[in-house]
Order: sequence, then structure tokens, then C-alpha cells
Amino acid sequence: SFTRCLKDTSHICIDGIYASDVESEVTLSMLSGAGEFQMEGTDSGQVCFAPDSFGVFQFVFEATDGCNTTVDTFMVEVLEEEDCNLCLSLRIQADSCVVVGVQTEAKIYIDTKTPIGGFDLLISFDATALSFNWATIEGTEIDGWEYFTHRLNNGACGQSCPSGLVRFIGIAETNNGSNHPPVETLTPDGLMIKIGFYVTNDQNLGGQFVPISFVWYECGDNSFSDPTGNDMYVDLRILNPEEVVLWDEADDINFPSNIRPFGMGIPDVCIQSEPGKPAPIRCIEFINGGICIKHPDSIDDRGDLNLNGIAYEISDAILYTNYFVHGLGVFTINLAGQVAASDVNADGITLSVGDLVYLTRVIVGDADPIPKLSPYETSLVISTEKSPNGFEVTTDAVSDIGALYMVFDISGDINIADVLPNVDAAKMDVMWNVDGDQLKVLVYNIGTNHIEPGKRKIVEIPFTGNGSLTLQKSEVADYYGRPYVVVNKQNTLPSDFTLEQNYPNPFNPSTTIRFSLPYETEWRLSIFNVNGALVRQFDGSSSAGVVSLEWDGLTTNGDLAASGVYFYRLETGEYSDTKKMILLK
Repeated sequence: SFTRCLKDTSHICIDGIYASDVESEVTLSMLSGAGEFQMEGTDSGQVCFAPDSFGVFQFVFEATDGCNTTVDTFMVEVLEEEDCNLCLSLRIQADSCVVVGVQTEAKIYIDTKTPIGGFDLLISFDATALSFNWATIEGTEIDGWEYFTHRLNNGACGQSCPSGLVRFIGIAETNNGSNHPPVETLTPDGLMIKIGFYVTNDQNLGGQFVPISFVWYECGDNSFSDPTGNDMYVDLRILNPEEVVLWDEADDINFPSNIRPFGMGIPDVCIQSEPGKPAPIRCIEFINGGICIKHPDSIDDRGDLNLNGIAYEISDAILYTNYFVHGLGVFTINLAGQVAASDVNADGITLSVGDLVYLTRVIVGDADPIPKLSPYETSLVISTEKSPNGFEVTTDAVSDIGALYMVFDISGDINIADVLPNVDAAKMDVMWNVDGDQLKVLVYNIGTNHIEPGKRKIVEIPFTGNGSLTLQKSEVADYYGRPYVVVNKQNTLPSDFTLEQNYPNPFNPSTTIRFSLPYETEWRLSIFNVNGALVRQFDGSSSAGVVSLEWDGLTTNGDLAASGVYFYRLETGEYSDTKKMILLK
């Protein structure tokens, strides 16, 4: 069987078709079938054809030695290839996880089905975790292109720009001389661009995946040109590193243009053209990536720089001093483990002169080794949930909480008014800041206040507009600094309207009613008795997410509703649903 796209014009060739006779020569011919049969000698050859449809093609051949004739048949199945609507695919990827404080590479890989002659790419990264150093096409599939350059912080995103932004521009042919790129570099399949980053020397980054993503702020961002310059290729779909679809331009049901997050693909207005002029073609698949940073708990053997099983001995000090003179090359046993072991003073910064001083103090007996605090065996669960006015964060911990740090990714056009301590964290201090497309929140206390164990409401994050918050990073420690292993349990934006069954049901005296909104809209929730009379009504306007409200069993006039069956009905501009509930007294 063969796979191909319907627009393919290349031929499928089946060779090795032969007939034989031990006593005499055989003549082979094709009686029926698509294409042409070409002989290679008198008794063998190949058939080549260009199918104009998918399915099974039958070929009938006849072999004869002049006395006897044999007829035989074989089938060729032609299947439609996946992603025939793609002209090329791009992926951001790093080869392996790294430790902090080192140079590393991220790479952009390409798979083309259509020749290209130029590109304009824009990617974002977290500049607090990664520092951009260089970019090159040397040793890649497009090595030999005549023009390649990059520019930092070159994006039309205004005040909403991410902390790190870099643009790459490449042109295969500039028509300025006799030397031109090899023709095979116009259909590259493999490594396209190598990008050098320095990973910030901060062990608090350990265990994180630092995203590197394609972003769009203008119609020409992340676009390719064909070699003639007539056709422009732009995004068709965008995937996360796990290849889960973040945005699909061809799916207007699940990804309508009115909920497009800021920086996610180019809007439809960019591909509209005047009559007679070619419009940009949506045919590129973008797969975001990032850099994985090793968690120090998985490799840390503090004070044992030579990893011989004996920490804080003279050999460790000598190896450490050699590092300051000769660099990372002195760590020949296990770079990741040796770098992690260098954080002797436990300040989260590896390979520092402060670590060398503290290592010396421990060896001579002037200081005690700083013990490694083991995380709690039971994970702490952080839950984030949409509320009528914004976002709520709750925790479930086996012990107290002394501090909580959270980083949220902001998508869409939202305005964060404040971050407020909730009832269970009322005595804690809250600091917060919006940094580009991220919200950073710190809950702590300089004094002796802390958050009690169990399920606790921590903060409320009111915001307005059409967008969402996604918890990207979190760190939690108890009152004495012992860390928790954190599990994030967050509700993502719903894709459809839904009205949930009230809880509890039956109820007395109150019940909770929840419903989901896939985008910002006005809504009305009405409660009727069995006779169809209106008992109570709620209405409002909410951003995309889950809305939760409570009916206290009171009528519009403030009277207690009677026991019995009631119906509640949700109405939006395009959706309505009704469910039944029971009030028992």
C-alpha cells in the first residue's frame, strides 16, 4: 500500500515484476491496469502510474513462453496521507534536561512538503529563566541560505510583550550573485535553527519546564514564503509540547475567532485579500517547546562535588577551586550532579564563591553542613477555579503553610484589579505583580502567622475582560521552610455551555448551582415552581469559565420557599437548559 495526497502528481512505481521458465525464455506483458509497464529485458519490468483517486488498483499480467500462457493479478492500495492540508511543520525542541547555570541549546526543526524561500519567525521565552546568547543556521538543513539574522524584543505587542522575544528572518535567495543555495535546502526536513541560551543560575528553577513558544502580534509573524515570493504560508494549527491542540484555524466550533487568545495565530482579517490578489495560505503546523531543568532533589548530594560518597572533604574543596580557574570542564563525572552538589550554603545559587567559602568553613570545623530538607511524602494540592468575579485559589495540605508562591500565565485580554487574601489567609501578607503575560503572587508573613492544615481558601484574583489564568508554577513550604511536593489541580476554560445538576439535591435550606461559559457572555438563571411561576431570578455577565451561585431557598420577596419540586433554567444569547431540584424541610 502507498499513502499520498490527492494533489500529488508524482508516479508510484512497482518494480520487480517478473516471470521465469527453466526451459525457455518468457515474454511478460500487462493486460490491464493503470499507468504503463516498462520492460527491463524480456521477462521483467516495472509499472508506474499516477493515481487520481484513493482505493485499490488492480493489475493483470500475462506471461508466455510460446507454448503455455499464465495470467496473474496483484493489487495496489492507495491511501490518503494524513495532514495533506499541511505545507510544513515546525517544532521547538531541546535535546535533554539541563541543570541551572549552564549554556544549552534549543532547536527549531522543520518538515516541509512545499518548497520555501524565506521565513519570518517570532518566539517568546521567560527572560528570568533563560538569557538569549546566539542563533545560527550553520550545520542545519538550511545551511547555505544567503541571508539569516535575528533581533531581540522585536514584536508589536506593546505593554503586553513577554519578557523574552526574538525574531528570526531568513532568505534563501537574494539574487545578487552567481552563488546560490543548493536546491535541496528549499525543502528542508530536519534541524533548521540552533538557538543558544544561558540557564539562570538559580536552583529554584529546578524541576520546571521553561516554555519557548511561537507568538503572533502582526500579520507577517511566523510566516513563510514560497521560492517565487508569490505565495505566503501562515498558521493552520498550534500545539503545545505534548502535541495537544491549542488553536485550530480550521475548527470554528471549538476555536471561534471571538475567543482567540492574544498572541495565538494570525486573525482571519490577515488572510483576506483584494480580488485578483493571492491570499495567504493557512497550512503551517506549529509545535511549541521549551527547556527542561533538572530538579535539584533528584541529583543533589550537597557538598560532595566529586561524587565519591564522602561530602565536605578536602578533595571537594580542591575540585571547587579548580572550577573557578578552569570552568565547567573540571566536572567530568556527572555535570548535572556535580553542579547541584555545589550549592553548599543552600541559597539556591550554584557554583558561587559563597559556596566555596562555606565548604571551607565546614571542612575546617567552623560551620555545620546545612541539611537537605526532605519534602513531605503527601503532596499538597493547589486548586484553581473560576468564580463569578475572577479566580479563586485553595490548598489542601497535611501541615501548615508558611509561604506560597504562584506564577500564572495570562491569556486573552484581561485586567487584573487586585489579588486579595481569602478567609483562611486573612492574616498573611500578599504581594503580586503582572510581568508581561504572567501574574506572580507571593503569600507569606514576616511574623509568626501561617495557614492551618487542611482545605483552605487562600486568595481571590478578581479580573475583568475575556481571557483566563493558568497556573504555570507553584512552590509551597511550611512554617519551618520544609517544602511540599505540589500538585496543581486547575479547571481549564470550558469548550461548551453546560448547566450542572445542583448540589446537594435534595437540599435544605440552600443549594449550589454551577454552569460553564466557553466565552464572555450575559446570562440569566431563573427558578420556577411546578406551576411555572417565577420564584427567584439571578443574572449577570461573566468571562469564560465556571460560574457558581447559591440559592438560599428564598423567593424574590424574601420569603422561604415551600417544600417541593422546582425547576431552574439557564439562558444565554444562544443556549438554554433546564434541570429539576427538590427542596425538603
